[in-house]
Amino acid sequence: MNVEKLKEIGVCTKNLEWWSEQKNFGQAWVDCGQSPLLFEVLGCLSGGVGSISRKKLVYACYECVKVALNYVTAHEERPKILMKTILAYLNNKATLEDVRCACKDATVVWDYLQREVFYYNCAGDAYTIARIASEFDAIKAVVSVGYVVLRNDDINDHASRAIFCTADAAMYAGAAVTNEIWRHTMDIVRKHYPNPPIF
Repeated sequence: MNVEKLKEIGVCTKNLEWWSEQKNFGQAWVDCGQSPLLFEVLGCLSGGVGSISRKKLVYACYECVKVALNYVTAHEERPKILMKTILAYLNNKATLEDVRCACKDATVVWDYLQREVFYYNCAGDAYTIARIASEFDAIKAVVSVGYVVLRNDDINDHASRAIFCTADAAMYAGAAVTNEIWRHTMDIVRKHYPNPPIF
């Protein structure tokens, strides 16, 4: 298929290679088994912060990433608060400023875990790295949904990263559910976007 339109809206070169191998966009949308590819396109086409199309994208991301909270330690509330705040925002019970504050708090945890991963990587402690990396990716997924709410730049990256990080969190945790997560997220994409977008 011709990928010039996908290139024009901002789909990355690496993913354009996959699209170029497909027969046509409509069939590719139906056949695709990697939801981040579809979320990237949806992010490229998303309207501005607060728009109906953006909120639709946020809701789809939110539903996909909820499972990532299973990989956040029980005592760490900040990522959970962010997800609750995003849901409240989608239901018009919280403001963008509420989401911004909750996202900032969750990002503090993300930054801390990033330093921890670096430290234990230097120490060669593979077991601890895997445990921390799982939570790190889970929180990165949640924060990425926050960015989909709040930002007007690189929405395609934030949306696709949220899904990738959810799958990575499961993988690092040793959960044999990565393929299930791909299927689950594809089901959610097709629930919210049963027909391929027109552009």
